[in-house]
Amino acid sequence: MTINHVANSLGPKMSPVEIVNELKKLNKLQFAKLALQTLGAWIDRSGTIARWSDRTLERAATGNRPGGLTTRMDVLVRLVCIS
Repeated sequence: MTINHVANSLGPKMSPVEIVNELKKLNKLQFAKLALQTLGAWIDRSGTIARWSDRTLERAATGNRPGGLTTRMDVLVRLVCIS
C-alpha cells in the first residue's frame, strides 16, 4: 500500500500534511483529490503512538478504500433491466 509505505518512511508522527505532500510527489494525478482531513480521520491518535485506526485497517484488509464519499460510478457496471 503506497500510503502506508509513505507514512512509515516519514516516521511515527504520521502527519497528514507530510503524507499527502509526499504522495502527491509520487503520483500527482492519483492523489490529487486526497484531502488532509480524510487522511487525518484514518489515523488513531488516542495512544502514545499514532497509528492507522482499527476501522481503516479492517477496511483495507477487505480491499475497501477507507473513508470518503464515492460520488462516481465505475465505467463498467452491470446493467440490471427492470421489466
